[in-house]
Amino acid sequence: MKTEDQLDQAIAGLRQDIQPKRDLWADLEQRLPDRETASAPKRNRFAEGGRWAAVFAIALVGTLALRLDWLPDPGLAPGSNGVQMAETEGLPPEALIAQQFEAEKARQLSELGEVSDDFGDWRYQMAVWDQAIGQVQQTMNYYPDDPALLNQMEGLYRQQLDYIQLIAVTDTSGY
Repeated sequence: MKTEDQLDQAIAGLRQDIQPKRDLWADLEQRLPDRETASAPKRNRFAEGGRWAAVFAIALVGTLALRLDWLPDPGLAPGSNGVQMAETEGLPPEALIAQQFEAEKARQLSELGEVSDDFGDWRYQMAVWDQAIGQVQQTMNYYPDDPALLNQMEGLYRQQLDYIQLIAVTDTSGY
């Protein structure tokens, strides 16, 4: 305890502030820029480029969201295929999804012309997707209204529709 008291007394005996031996303002005043040149705002090219980068990033995310189907497709909303809401009210979600996508798939297949031989057996690919969709629907009997299974089923249907659209618009005759 004695050392702490001695330390407290030594601290109390110190001066509260220390004055410099010479005037420091003269040295600082010379180093400061003129106020006229300092008041003119400088354009920061990095900040301006950052703004454009942010705009570009937002546009890129929006484009990817549309391309990767992160946003809902308004054309596949209930009732958009001529199906009335009263008919779909009692159906489970997987049946609604199947009804909507099957109607769109039937429409696309009916409009599909001759498919290039470069796509191979495209009907086999469609059958593989149909089998996967059937497996997801069968699993939904055990886990009804599971959002992961609903998303998986919708994703499979979207892949199938995208594939039909791809083979419909791709012309490989020039290769």
